Amino acid sequence: DWSSDVCSSDLQLDPEKALLTLTDAQIPRDLDGIAAPEGMVRFLGAGVDRSRNILRVAALNADQSDLSTQSNWDYDSVRVAAPGVNVAVINGSGNDGVRSGTTVAATLVAARLVEYSRKNPGHFGADLITQFLRNATEHLPSLDSKIRGGLFVR
Repeated sequence: DWSSDVCSSDLQLDPEKALLTLTDAQIPRDLDGIAAPEGMVRFLGAGVDRSRNILRVAALNADQSDLSTQSNWDYDSVRVAAPGVNVAVINGSGNDGVRSGTTVAATLVAARLVEYSRKNPGHFGADLITQFLRNATEHLPSLDSKIRGGLFVR
């Protein structure tokens, strides 16, 4: 039973066992031929896929003036940036801490997207992403040469 491999006896997810590396997951380089279920939005790292219903996220530096030097980015695929350095988080045990990286930035964008979709029902998949980018992001000129539109969320 796979659940016993990734969950402890009190049904707490063990992230070390639940997460796969890209090599383990054997994700194809181009997923365009694979249609996501209706209304689904996928979050992937830069350059993995170019489908319209995938929102690729880069990480902003600590003062949120430009991309983090550790962030992945690609002008043609990354659509938005978010804070990604020294972000306050609460882990699965309820302890607080600080994390950095595009994973943190993507999590923040996912939360903002859910918040936007609750306030603006009726948009799904690529349409939801388009409306979110138009209405819930800001422009940061220093991102113009790195992210199409230079968009970010706080």
